[in-house]
Amino acid sequence: AESIKHWLQEDGSAGTMTLLYRSSRDGLSPGAFHDKCDDNDSGDNVRTLVIIETKEGGIVGGYSNTPWDCFNGNYIGADKAFLFALSGFNTTSPCKMKLKDKDDVEAIMNDGDHGPVFGGGHDLCVEGSRVYLDVGHTYEIGPTEEFNCNENYEINEMEVFQVSDPGKQKQLSPCSEKKATLVDRFTREVNVAINQKWLTLQELEEEVFSLEESFKDEITFIDSFVSRDTSGVVMLNVSGTMMATERAVLMFAEDSVLAQQFDDTKWTEQGCKDMRVKDWEPDDVMKWMKKITDIPNNVAQLFIENE
Repeated sequence: AESIKHWLQEDGSAGTMTLLYRSSRDGLSPGAFHDKCDDNDSGDNVRTLVIIETKEGGIVGGYSNTPWDCFNGNYIGADKAFLFALSGFNTTSPCKMKLKDKDDVEAIMNDGDHGPVFGGGHDLCVEGSRVYLDVGHTYEIGPTEEFNCNENYEINEMEVFQVSDPGKQKQLSPCSEKKATLVDRFTREVNVAINQKWLTLQELEEEVFSLEESFKDEITFIDSFVSRDTSGVVMLNVSGTMMATERAVLMFAEDSVLAQQFDDTKWTEQGCKDMRVKDWEPDDVMKWMKKITDIPNNVAQLFIENE
């Protein structure tokens, strides 16, 4: 909705919105919400917008610039957080309820037993399949009594969007921003139907775009692989299938038996002109094994038993 876009812009929080969670798709439970929306130290889901539609047709929600974390178990500050209502609850127009104090350390609460919770007095709290409203504790009091008397409403749909940081946006497909703009000029039922279709199409488009980018990365890797010096390339016979890799890859774990097989001594002995590793007979394996120190006892025992 344009109102939400305007509210985010006035706080310097505007960004591209990407759907993280939808209750009808992912399940209306605290676990489903936190699984999709918690940041988990990735740094991606820091800023989120929660939109809730009640069975009565009211639309309410909140924005937080601090990430959700079900393992935190505490209240936490979010200086740009706010609550809002777009329709219902006897409102005549969209309304925004700001923090009374932007430095309040109880802007949101992280709790694995609840969905999103805003405010130290649970100004807005999702518990089970219901949303509880008791605005006026941490956030400005609501414009109608329905917000301020600890009423609760059954949830019809809840969605959570990641609001990306404009300075950290990933490359998006050409139509991403257009598809992220929600329609609100028709009746509520038509708006919901259109927006659900658009968001589904956006998800599919982003998935296709991501695959295209992955293919480009793979092509770049292959091009760089085949154009470089081949003296470090090793051909391996894996169950009858010939595979090419780099010696550096095989030596990635420096202390491994595999790395020792391709260290400078072994590499010099085998020579690097012929990229194919020789086919080893059991006797060759035993001779090689006896030259290696610090083999675990259980591994050495297997060699001894099968010598």
